[in-house]
Amino acid sequence: MQTRTQPPKVCRLAAFLLMFWVSLGASAQAPGAGPVLIVTYVEANPAKGVALGADLHAYAAQIENGPDKPRVTVLREFGRPNRMVILERWPDSSSPGFAKSESDLAARLQLDVLAPMDRRVNHPLTPPVPQMASTAFVVLMHIDMSVAGPAALKVLQAQRDSVLAAPGILGYEDAVQD
Repeated sequence: MQTRTQPPKVCRLAAFLLMFWVSLGASAQAPGAGPVLIVTYVEANPAKGVALGADLHAYAAQIENGPDKPRVTVLREFGRPNRMVILERWPDSSSPGFAKSESDLAARLQLDVLAPMDRRVNHPLTPPVPQMASTAFVVLMHIDMSVAGPAALKVLQAQRDSVLAAPGILGYEDAVQD
């Protein structure tokens, strides 16, 4: 489990991870077995931000130590420590742990959240680039595209190639939302 809570020093700004979550409409991969990237946005009352963080870390530890072994990253928004994102990288969406993970998380967060959690199931477009270092910061981006198909995928591939060419890049993931 990884957590990002402090902004990087200026000398480390070249080290970053860019993630894409793309809505491609009808051409999106059909749900089914295979790897899944879940992005869940949660927000607590500012006074309960610490409790929310503890709940997310406990959930992450619980599922990471389960039989399915997903990779989990907890992100905290700079300047708003009560707003967080949990990224779950499941190796297979047909596993029993994956099926019950949403209800487990909802039950754990019930008392701490300010608004309903926003859980988005995504399917990786390309294999992820290796793990980020602890000094990295994350750019989380969601893109809605009105044009789906090969042309949209070409644009995304060009963006990926451009980002991966930047000095100091530590990782990159892109996925299509159900």
